[in-house]
Amino acid sequence: MPGIGGTLSGLRSSSSSERETLVSSSENYLRALGVCVSTFVTDFKAYAQTRTDAPVEFHVHAAMAALSYALGNNVWMPDRSDLLYPNIWTVIIGRSGAGKSVPLNLTKRLLTKAGIFNGKLSSSFSWQGTVQSLADADHKTRSMWIENEFSSFMGQIHADYNSGFMQMLTDLFDVPEQWSRKLSKSSWKSSNTSDDDTGDKSFTLNRPAITILGASTPDWLSDCFKSNALRGGFLARFLFCPSDNYGEYVGHPGDFAHDIEEGLAYHLKQVAALKGCFDVSQVQAQHDEWDQLQRAKLKRGEVNPDFAGMRSRGGMMAWKAAMIMHVSRDPFTLTLTKNDMDRAIRYVQHTHDLAEEYLTDKVATDKQEAQRLKILEVLRGMGGRGKWNEVLKHSRIHGPQFKQALDTLLDSELVYTEDPPRGTGGRGYICLPGYAPGISMNGHSNGHIDLGDEELVEIVPDSYKESEPDTLL
Repeated sequence: MPGIGGTLSGLRSSSSSERETLVSSSENYLRALGVCVSTFVTDFKAYAQTRTDAPVEFHVHAAMAALSYALGNNVWMPDRSDLLYPNIWTVIIGRSGAGKSVPLNLTKRLLTKAGIFNGKLSSSFSWQGTVQSLADADHKTRSMWIENEFSSFMGQIHADYNSGFMQMLTDLFDVPEQWSRKLSKSSWKSSNTSDDDTGDKSFTLNRPAITILGASTPDWLSDCFKSNALRGGFLARFLFCPSDNYGEYVGHPGDFAHDIEEGLAYHLKQVAALKGCFDVSQVQAQHDEWDQLQRAKLKRGEVNPDFAGMRSRGGMMAWKAAMIMHVSRDPFTLTLTKNDMDRAIRYVQHTHDLAEEYLTDKVATDKQEAQRLKILEVLRGMGGRGKWNEVLKHSRIHGPQFKQALDTLLDSELVYTEDPPRGTGGRGYICLPGYAPGISMNGHSNGHIDLGDEELVEIVPDSYKESEPDTLL
């Protein structure tokens, strides 16, 4: 069974304090032996990597969403004015053929195997139908959309017949104690409805916990960015994961590894049985130290306004992620540890940085910027240094426009030129300053997010107090 919880299946019969002691001591013992402590997220990721070469970040986000759904509204923690639940909304972003469907479909398979996927929501919907579905007994604890074409999902939300739906979902993200709507007879259905039934019917949702896992293309995310849709409201509540960090080629994987899938499904089933309030006392100071730094940047105006809505929710998302990280390794106890919060902060920070870096470095707002970004993209593909004529050729930009774009990049010190070797002639080379394979223009590592104990250190430094923006990743 995956995770320390899976190997200690007898813990369910132990008392709460005994379980926490056993889990903690077992983890420490394994680490002392140099054994990597497995978690649901790491096991899900490892299994998915045997079936696709899609970026590993995609698998991490899918695993987190699966755990989020399994928890539903069964667990919570006290927040500033209400209770906070571990529901998350996440969208993986990759070009066509990137293998985005594999982690999403694997999530469906595992939740179905665990026998807890009765809360799935239809991909074809109206807001009235969604309200009625959420009020059904099957959705009392948990609900989930898994959308392989998230742009289509958003298209339905924006449809005229769904006016007000986006605001409704924004309200439900907070898992309110009670939420009610009255629907006309024509907009609700019941097998018990008779011709004598009259008019309206009221539907009440009690702590509706909705998880969303979607996939879309870079073009869709770019359009959202250009229209300022990420600044606040609905989309600012999402965790976006754009990545082209593909793994090694994976041929046809053959039959499913049923024993591994059964183990992962068993873990989800154990998570779904967990109920109660998380004890956050051990990690409150750790969280607040990091959150204070992020909020200080917002107050000083150091955060790009396009991402302020997303960044302002970092503290809340870290709490949600910490609850999920905890049950990933231990589906039996409700005490957050420093390890849980450390992983959560790294997950949220890396995800926010990845989205901002992608949209800042790779999404153009006009034709001239598109040409400059194209030149940078070509140079990255050449390893950071290319002959002038070769860069021009591969950029497919007309000569005068290429020179204008290059001059702007030179003035901005985003590139520099090298003279050709003496006696060879030609225009020389165009180079990215300080560029090395795997490092982006702003110094952020393009390495994947990995939640293993050792590999996390490679993504985020030990301290969250950075003196330079470059130390975020």
